[in-house]
Amino acid sequence: MTSQTRRQSEKEKNKKSDKKKDYSQSEKEGTGKRQKLNSTTSNAESSSSTIKNNDLDSDKVVLDHPLTFSEDEKVLCFHGPLIYEAKILKGELWENKQIEKDNGPHYYVHYKGWKQTWDEWVPESRVLKYNDVNLKRQSELKAYVQAQKNSRNHEKKIADTGTDRGRKRLREVEKEEEFLKKPEIKIVMPDLLKLQLIDDWENITKDQKLVTLPRKPNVADILEDYKKIKVNSDNNNASNDVILEMLNGIKQYFDKALGNILLYHFERQQYVQATKDYPNREMSSIYGAEHLLRLFVQFPQLLTHTNMDQDSMTLLRDQFTDFLEYMANNKKKIFQIEYENASPIYISLVKDS
Repeated sequence: MTSQTRRQSEKEKNKKSDKKKDYSQSEKEGTGKRQKLNSTTSNAESSSSTIKNNDLDSDKVVLDHPLTFSEDEKVLCFHGPLIYEAKILKGELWENKQIEKDNGPHYYVHYKGWKQTWDEWVPESRVLKYNDVNLKRQSELKAYVQAQKNSRNHEKKIADTGTDRGRKRLREVEKEEEFLKKPEIKIVMPDLLKLQLIDDWENITKDQKLVTLPRKPNVADILEDYKKIKVNSDNNNASNDVILEMLNGIKQYFDKALGNILLYHFERQQYVQATKDYPNREMSSIYGAEHLLRLFVQFPQLLTHTNMDQDSMTLLRDQFTDFLEYMANNKKKIFQIEYENASPIYISLVKDS
Protein backbone atom coordinates (compact mmCIF):
# COMPACT_ATOMS: atom_id res chain seq x y z
CA MET A 1 0.00 0.00 0.00
CA THR A 2 1.42 3.38 -1.05
CA SER A 3 1.65 6.36 1.25
CA GLN A 4 -0.99 8.14 -0.78
CA THR A 5 -3.39 5.28 -0.34
CA ARG A 6 -2.78 5.23 3.47
CA ARG A 7 -3.49 8.96 3.73
CA GLN A 8 -6.73 8.52 1.80
CA SER A 9 -7.79 5.70 4.12
CA GLU A 10 -7.05 7.76 7.24
CA LYS A 11 -9.13 10.68 5.91
CA GLU A 12 -12.13 8.38 5.40
CA LYS A 13 -11.74 7.02 8.95
CA ASN A 14 -11.58 10.56 10.35
CA LYS A 15 -14.76 11.50 8.46
CA LYS A 16 -16.60 8.47 9.89
CA SER A 17 -15.36 9.34 13.36
CA ASP A 18 -16.55 12.94 13.01
CA LYS A 19 -19.99 11.72 11.86
CA LYS A 20 -20.27 9.48 14.93
CA LYS A 21 -19.35 12.38 17.20
CA ASP A 22 -21.88 14.66 15.51
CA TYR A 23 -24.57 11.94 15.80
CA SER A 24 -23.69 11.33 19.45
CA GLN A 25 -23.78 15.05 20.26
CA SER A 26 -27.09 15.36 18.45
CA GLU A 27 -28.48 12.45 20.46
CA LYS A 28 -27.37 14.09 23.73
CA GLU A 29 -28.96 17.38 22.79
CA GLY A 30 -32.14 15.59 21.75
CA THR A 31 -32.24 13.65 24.97
CA GLY A 32 -31.66 16.82 26.96
CA LYS A 33 -34.47 18.55 25.12
CA ARG A 34 -36.80 15.58 25.70
CA GLN A 35 -35.89 15.52 29.40
CA LYS A 36 -36.50 19.26 29.68
CA LEU A 37 -39.80 18.90 27.84
CA ASN A 38 -40.87 15.99 30.07
CA SER A 39 -39.85 17.97 33.12
CA THR A 40 -41.79 20.98 31.92
CA THR A 41 -44.82 18.83 31.12
CA SER A 42 -44.60 17.12 34.50
CA ASN A 43 -44.36 20.46 36.29
CA ALA A 44 -47.29 21.78 34.28
CA GLU A 45 -49.39 18.73 35.14
CA SER A 46 -48.35 19.01 38.78
CA SER A 47 -49.19 22.70 38.78
CA SER A 48 -52.52 21.99 37.09
CA SER A 49 -53.25 19.23 39.59
CA THR A 50 -52.39 21.58 42.44
CA ILE A 51 -54.69 24.23 41.05
CA LYS A 52 -57.50 21.73 40.70
CA ASN A 53 -56.93 20.40 44.19
CA ASN A 54 -56.87 23.92 45.57
CA ASP A 55 -60.14 24.63 43.78
CA LEU A 56 -61.68 21.53 45.28
CA ASP A 57 -60.34 22.30 48.74
CA SER A 58 -61.79 25.77 48.59
CA ASP A 59 -65.30 24.20 48.35
CA LYS A 60 -64.81 22.00 51.41
CA VAL A 61 -65.98 23.10 54.86
CA VAL A 62 -64.12 21.48 57.74
CA LEU A 63 -66.59 21.16 60.63
CA ASP A 64 -65.29 21.96 64.10
CA HIS A 65 -68.13 19.82 65.49
CA PRO A 66 -68.53 16.74 63.27
CA LEU A 67 -72.04 15.34 63.16
CA THR A 68 -72.67 12.43 65.54
CA PHE A 69 -75.50 10.89 63.54
CA SER A 70 -75.47 9.98 59.85
CA GLU A 71 -78.08 10.14 57.11
CA ASP A 72 -80.69 7.33 57.19
CA GLU A 73 -79.55 6.29 60.69
CA LYS A 74 -82.26 4.88 62.97
CA VAL A 75 -82.36 6.88 66.21
CA LEU A 76 -84.55 7.77 69.17
CA CYS A 77 -85.76 11.35 69.45
CA PHE A 78 -87.52 13.45 72.08
CA HIS A 79 -90.87 14.91 71.00
CA GLY A 80 -92.73 16.60 73.83
CA PRO A 81 -92.38 14.61 77.05
CA LEU A 82 -91.78 11.24 75.34
CA ILE A 83 -89.15 9.50 73.20
CA TYR A 84 -90.01 8.09 69.75
CA GLU A 85 -88.22 6.06 67.10
CA ALA A 86 -87.10 8.21 64.17
CA LYS A 87 -84.80 8.32 61.13
CA ILE A 88 -82.22 10.97 60.25
CA LEU A 89 -83.05 12.46 56.84
CA LYS A 90 -80.15 14.93 56.85
CA GLY A 91 -77.89 16.82 59.21
CA GLU A 92 -76.42 20.31 59.25
CA LEU A 93 -74.18 22.42 61.45
CA TRP A 94 -75.99 25.67 62.23
CA GLU A 95 -73.84 28.72 62.93
CA ASN A 96 -74.20 32.44 63.54
CA LYS A 97 -77.75 32.19 64.85
CA GLN A 98 -78.98 35.11 66.92
CA ILE A 99 -80.10 32.75 69.69
CA GLU A 100 -77.01 30.94 70.96
CA LYS A 101 -78.80 27.67 71.77
CA ASP A 102 -79.91 27.43 68.09
CA ASN A 103 -76.28 26.99 67.01
CA GLY A 104 -74.62 23.59 66.65
CA PRO A 105 -75.53 20.28 64.97
CA HIS A 106 -79.17 19.92 63.89
CA TYR A 107 -80.96 17.02 62.20
CA TYR A 108 -84.03 16.78 60.03
CA VAL A 109 -85.89 13.73 61.35
CA HIS A 110 -88.90 11.63 60.40
CA TYR A 111 -90.79 9.90 63.21
CA LYS A 112 -91.61 6.27 62.45
CA GLY A 113 -95.30 5.79 61.63
CA TRP A 114 -95.98 9.55 61.56
CA LYS A 115 -97.03 11.66 58.59
CA GLN A 116 -94.33 13.67 56.82
CA THR A 117 -95.98 16.85 58.04
CA TRP A 118 -94.42 16.02 61.45
CA ASP A 119 -90.88 15.94 60.02
CA GLU A 120 -88.82 18.61 61.75
CA TRP A 121 -85.38 20.03 62.51
CA VAL A 122 -84.19 19.14 66.01
CA PRO A 123 -80.98 19.98 67.94
CA GLU A 124 -78.55 17.16 68.65
CA SER A 125 -79.51 17.23 72.35
CA ARG A 126 -82.93 15.75 71.42
CA VAL A 127 -81.45 12.81 69.51
CA LEU A 128 -80.34 9.56 71.16
CA LYS A 129 -78.51 6.53 69.81
CA TYR A 130 -80.76 3.56 69.09
CA ASN A 131 -79.48 1.07 71.65
CA ASP A 132 -80.71 -1.02 74.58
CA VAL A 133 -79.89 1.65 77.17
CA ASN A 134 -81.93 4.35 75.44
CA LEU A 135 -84.75 1.94 74.60
CA LYS A 136 -84.99 1.26 78.32
CA ARG A 137 -85.13 5.00 78.98
CA GLN A 138 -87.89 5.30 76.40
CA SER A 139 -90.06 2.72 78.16
CA GLU A 140 -89.31 4.18 81.60
CA LEU A 141 -90.25 7.70 80.50
CA LYS A 142 -93.49 6.39 79.02
CA ALA A 143 -94.26 4.62 82.30
CA TYR A 144 -93.44 7.76 84.28
CA VAL A 145 -95.73 9.98 82.18
CA GLN A 146 -98.52 7.39 82.38
CA ALA A 147 -98.09 7.19 86.18
CA GLN A 148 -98.42 10.99 86.43
CA LYS A 149 -101.55 10.89 84.26
CA ASN A 150 -103.09 8.09 86.34
CA SER A 151 -102.31 10.00 89.53
CA ARG A 152 -104.14 13.10 88.27
CA ASN A 153 -107.11 10.99 87.15
CA HIS A 154 -107.22 9.30 90.56
CA GLU A 155 -107.26 12.67 92.35
CA LYS A 156 -110.07 13.86 90.07
CA LYS A 157 -112.05 10.69 90.74
CA ILE A 158 -111.74 11.17 94.50
CA ALA A 159 -112.84 14.79 94.17
CA ASP A 160 -115.96 13.70 92.26
CA THR A 161 -117.16 11.29 94.98
CA GLY A 162 -119.50 12.17 97.86
CA THR A 163 -123.16 12.57 98.73
CA ASP A 164 -123.26 16.07 97.31
CA ARG A 165 -121.87 15.01 93.94
CA GLY A 166 -124.76 16.42 91.90
CA ARG A 167 -124.51 19.96 93.22
CA LYS A 168 -120.72 19.84 93.15
CA ARG A 169 -120.77 18.82 89.51
CA LEU A 170 -123.20 21.64 88.72
CA ARG A 171 -120.82 24.15 90.28
CA GLU A 172 -117.97 22.70 88.25
CA VAL A 173 -119.96 23.03 85.03
CA GLU A 174 -120.75 26.66 85.82
CA LYS A 175 -117.06 27.38 86.38
CA GLU A 176 -115.80 25.31 83.46
CA GLU A 177 -116.18 28.00 80.83
CA GLU A 178 -114.42 30.56 83.01
CA PHE A 179 -111.63 28.08 83.82
CA LEU A 180 -111.03 27.26 80.16
CA LYS A 181 -110.56 30.94 79.38
CA LYS A 182 -107.62 31.16 81.76
CA PRO A 183 -104.20 31.31 80.09
CA GLU A 184 -102.07 28.17 80.22
CA ILE A 185 -98.33 28.19 80.80
CA LYS A 186 -96.24 25.72 78.83
CA ILE A 187 -92.86 25.11 80.40
CA VAL A 188 -90.08 23.87 78.12
CA MET A 189 -88.11 21.22 80.00
CA PRO A 190 -84.49 20.73 78.78
CA ASP A 191 -83.91 17.17 77.59
CA LEU A 192 -81.13 16.68 80.14
CA LEU A 193 -83.62 17.35 82.93
CA LYS A 194 -86.19 15.00 81.39
CA LEU A 195 -83.62 12.23 81.73
CA GLN A 196 -82.99 13.33 85.32
CA LEU A 197 -86.70 12.94 86.07
CA ILE A 198 -86.62 9.41 84.68
CA ASP A 199 -83.55 8.45 86.75
CA ASP A 200 -85.13 10.00 89.84
CA TRP A 201 -88.38 8.06 89.33
CA GLU A 202 -86.50 4.81 88.75
CA ASN A 203 -84.30 5.24 91.83
CA ILE A 204 -87.29 5.81 94.12
CA THR A 205 -90.06 3.61 92.74
CA LYS A 206 -88.14 0.69 91.24
CA ASP A 207 -84.83 0.50 93.12
CA GLN A 208 -86.33 1.58 96.48
CA LYS A 209 -83.65 4.17 97.13
CA LEU A 210 -83.91 7.59 98.78
CA VAL A 211 -82.45 11.06 98.42
CA THR A 212 -80.10 11.82 101.30
CA LEU A 213 -81.60 14.36 103.72
CA PRO A 214 -80.88 17.09 104.46
CA ARG A 215 -79.63 17.84 100.93
CA LYS A 216 -76.64 20.03 100.22
CA PRO A 217 -77.13 22.20 98.30
CA ASN A 218 -80.78 22.48 99.26
CA VAL A 219 -83.50 24.39 97.40
CA ALA A 220 -82.81 27.61 99.32
CA ASP A 221 -79.10 27.38 98.39
CA ILE A 222 -79.92 26.83 94.70
CA LEU A 223 -82.28 29.81 94.58
CA GLU A 224 -79.69 31.98 96.32
CA ASP A 225 -76.96 30.96 93.88
CA TYR A 226 -79.19 31.77 90.91
CA LYS A 227 -80.00 35.12 92.52
CA LYS A 228 -76.30 36.01 92.82
CA ILE A 229 -75.78 35.23 89.14
CA LYS A 230 -78.83 37.02 87.72
CA VAL A 231 -79.52 39.95 90.05
CA ASN A 232 -76.89 42.63 89.62
CA SER A 233 -76.40 46.33 89.14
CA ASP A 234 -76.24 45.98 85.34
CA ASN A 235 -79.94 45.11 85.20
CA ASN A 236 -82.62 47.72 85.65
CA ASN A 237 -84.67 47.63 88.83
CA ALA A 238 -87.71 46.19 87.04
CA SER A 239 -85.75 43.17 85.75
CA ASN A 240 -84.26 42.51 89.18
CA ASP A 241 -87.70 42.78 90.79
CA VAL A 242 -89.14 40.20 88.37
CA ILE A 243 -86.34 37.72 89.15
CA LEU A 244 -86.67 38.23 92.91
CA GLU A 245 -90.44 37.82 92.75
CA MET A 246 -90.07 34.59 90.77
CA LEU A 247 -87.52 33.12 93.21
CA ASN A 248 -89.69 34.03 96.18
CA GLY A 249 -92.70 32.43 94.50
CA ILE A 250 -90.79 29.22 93.76
CA LYS A 251 -89.72 28.95 97.40
CA GLN A 252 -93.25 29.50 98.72
CA TYR A 253 -94.78 27.00 96.30
CA PHE A 254 -92.12 24.44 97.17
CA ASP A 255 -92.58 24.71 100.94
CA LYS A 256 -96.35 24.29 100.60
CA ALA A 257 -96.40 21.67 97.83
CA LEU A 258 -93.62 19.33 98.99
CA GLY A 259 -95.67 17.25 101.40
CA ASN A 260 -98.79 17.26 99.20
CA ILE A 261 -97.80 16.58 95.59
CA LEU A 262 -94.01 16.27 95.27
CA LEU A 263 -93.39 12.95 97.03
CA TYR A 264 -93.60 9.38 95.82
CA HIS A 265 -95.32 6.92 98.16
CA PHE A 266 -91.98 5.33 99.01
CA GLU A 267 -90.70 8.70 100.33
CA ARG A 268 -93.59 9.37 102.73
CA GLN A 269 -91.98 7.77 105.77
CA GLN A 270 -88.76 9.71 105.16
CA TYR A 271 -90.78 12.96 105.02
CA VAL A 272 -92.50 12.15 108.32
CA GLN A 273 -89.14 11.49 109.94
CA ALA A 274 -87.64 14.69 108.47
CA THR A 275 -90.41 16.84 109.98
CA LYS A 276 -89.61 15.26 113.36
CA ASP A 277 -85.85 15.65 113.03
CA TYR A 278 -86.03 19.26 111.77
CA PRO A 279 -89.26 20.71 113.22
CA ASN A 280 -88.19 24.35 112.80
CA ARG A 281 -86.83 24.13 109.27
CA GLU A 282 -88.69 24.83 106.03
CA MET A 283 -88.81 22.10 103.38
CA SER A 284 -86.70 24.27 101.07
CA SER A 285 -83.83 23.99 103.57
CA ILE A 286 -84.13 20.17 103.80
CA TYR A 287 -84.85 18.97 100.25
CA GLY A 288 -82.87 19.71 97.09
CA ALA A 289 -82.87 19.88 93.30
CA GLU A 290 -84.47 16.44 92.84
CA HIS A 291 -87.77 17.57 94.38
CA LEU A 292 -87.48 21.12 93.04
CA LEU A 293 -87.47 19.73 89.49
CA ARG A 294 -90.66 17.80 90.24
CA LEU A 295 -92.30 21.12 91.17
CA PHE A 296 -91.75 22.44 87.63
CA VAL A 297 -93.64 19.41 86.28
CA GLN A 298 -96.60 20.45 88.44
CA PHE A 299 -96.39 24.21 87.80
CA PRO A 300 -98.60 24.33 84.65
CA GLN A 301 -101.48 22.79 86.59
CA LEU A 302 -100.85 24.84 89.74
CA LEU A 303 -100.71 28.17 87.93
CA THR A 304 -104.06 27.69 86.19
CA HIS A 305 -105.66 28.41 89.55
CA THR A 306 -104.09 31.87 89.76
CA ASN A 307 -105.42 35.18 88.43
CA MET A 308 -102.40 35.89 86.22
CA ASP A 309 -103.09 37.36 82.77
CA GLN A 310 -101.50 36.16 79.53
CA ASP A 311 -98.67 38.72 79.58
CA SER A 312 -97.71 37.75 83.12
CA MET A 313 -97.82 34.07 82.17
CA THR A 314 -95.51 34.71 79.20
CA LEU A 315 -93.05 36.62 81.35
CA LEU A 316 -93.09 33.89 83.99
CA ARG A 317 -92.59 31.19 81.36
CA ASP A 318 -89.46 32.96 80.08
CA GLN A 319 -88.13 33.24 83.64
CA PHE A 320 -88.81 29.55 84.28
CA THR A 321 -87.06 28.60 81.02
CA ASP A 322 -83.94 30.48 82.05
CA PHE A 323 -83.98 28.93 85.54
CA LEU A 324 -84.34 25.40 84.12
CA GLU A 325 -81.40 26.03 81.79
CA TYR A 326 -79.40 27.05 84.86
CA MET A 327 -80.37 23.75 86.53
CA ALA A 328 -79.37 21.77 83.44
CA ASN A 329 -76.02 23.54 83.18
CA ASN A 330 -75.30 22.82 86.85
CA LYS A 331 -76.69 19.28 86.88
CA LYS A 332 -73.56 17.65 88.30
CA LYS A 333 -73.30 20.29 90.99
CA ILE A 334 -76.87 20.36 92.34
CA PHE A 335 -78.28 16.84 91.76
CA GLN A 336 -77.39 13.80 93.84
CA ILE A 337 -75.58 11.21 91.73
CA GLU A 338 -75.94 8.14 93.96
CA TYR A 339 -79.13 7.73 95.98
CA GLU A 340 -78.89 5.94 99.34
CA ASN A 341 -80.29 2.46 99.88
CA ALA A 342 -83.31 2.26 102.16
CA SER A 343 -82.89 0.04 105.21
CA PRO A 344 -84.96 -3.15 105.59
CA ILE A 345 -86.77 -1.54 108.54
CA TYR A 346 -87.72 1.47 106.41
CA ILE A 347 -88.98 -0.78 103.58
CA SER A 348 -91.06 -2.68 106.12
CA LEU A 349 -92.60 0.55 107.43
CA VAL A 350 -93.51 1.59 103.88
CA LYS A 351 -95.24 -1.72 103.21
CA ASP A 352 -97.25 -1.42 106.42
CA SER A 353 -98.32 2.17 105.71
